[in-house]
Amino acid sequence: MMLIHNKHEHYRTEIDLADEKLFGQKAEEDAVVFLSHHDHYNVTPLISLSGLAEKLQIGRLLVKDEGARLGIGSFKGLGGYHAVMRKFLKEASVILGREVRIQDIADPEVRSVASKMAFCAASAGNHGRGVAAAVQMLGATVYIYLPEQTKSEYVEAITKYGALVRKFPGSYDQTLVAINADAKKNDWFLISDISFIENDEVTSWVMQGYLLILKEALEQSVQVPTHIFIQAGVGGLAGALAAQLRIRYGKNCPYIVIVEPVGAACIYDSIEAGELKKIRHGLPTAMSMLDCLQPSLAAWRILTRTGDSFMKINESENKEALALLGKPLGNDPVIKSSESGSAGLTGLVKAIHHEQMRSAIGLDLNSCVLVINTEQAN
Repeated sequence: MMLIHNKHEHYRTEIDLADEKLFGQKAEEDAVVFLSHHDHYNVTPLISLSGLAEKLQIGRLLVKDEGARLGIGSFKGLGGYHAVMRKFLKEASVILGREVRIQDIADPEVRSVASKMAFCAASAGNHGRGVAAAVQMLGATVYIYLPEQTKSEYVEAITKYGALVRKFPGSYDQTLVAINADAKKNDWFLISDISFIENDEVTSWVMQGYLLILKEALEQSVQVPTHIFIQAGVGGLAGALAAQLRIRYGKNCPYIVIVEPVGAACIYDSIEAGELKKIRHGLPTAMSMLDCLQPSLAAWRILTRTGDSFMKINESENKEALALLGKPLGNDPVIKSSESGSAGLTGLVKAIHHEQMRSAIGLDLNSCVLVINTEQAN
């Protein structure tokens, strides 16, 4: 069935006090302040698919469409920009001996400091694009490391922001090893969306950027969702939103389902094992933005407490869900998505098709389900 319920010893325990601070209301407000200075700051639409909801026999289906986010076509622009700017302002303040604020990034003295800096990131595609776009705004140098099999359209989308791209044989996880070594050797500032240590400042900044997605969605909706299906690679998005929901709603939190490709289900397999683990690469997947073999420690710490169920999806199930967005029912609008972008919806559709899953998750005509289209088709 490829669905498991959370049986971790920390399930439904309180999230860490540090995470309450990192992902609470003030963190949301601070992230808005930073991101409102982005050249292409925008609020993305929340779309109600009433035709598809009727077909799936649920009350409401809401899609938060990140396809137009910040002009880069992916939610990853939020985390990349937020973390780059936070890191830059911190370093620039030390160099200049005064506080440098986000409002000061156009100051000639501040830009002179930026021109001497270099940032870097490992990416499956979209995180690199978000980091590159942010660094270009500063006028600094940026290096992006990608797996060798990264699609050409993702490479082109990154290089258009002036990034210096290097491709490495093997998986995304192998590029992480290379970028960590080169960042230390060359004094580059690493902007990573995965943490391997507790209290990783930069990864926390990345995750805080994602808080805008749910903040906006909850303000746009007339109803609090009963369920949310969130796709996961290393788990940064899932962890941030799960923490945000728990902090807001406590025991009345919507039911959280984490969705991963069957060949790269590192969070599912870790939950099943009862401990964080790095998995072996499995079946290839078109959901390339989710093709990760090890959970982020920050996400794992949160999801063991907040994730209710964990699901694996396969390629044919993903194709079915993607087609539902491209060929809508009734008066539903077309939503431009990708394999990775539609993975959350795939989890919902799979649950509907399997009566045992549907019952276990509690989906019925009273359900209001939120999914996130994390990227548009390239």
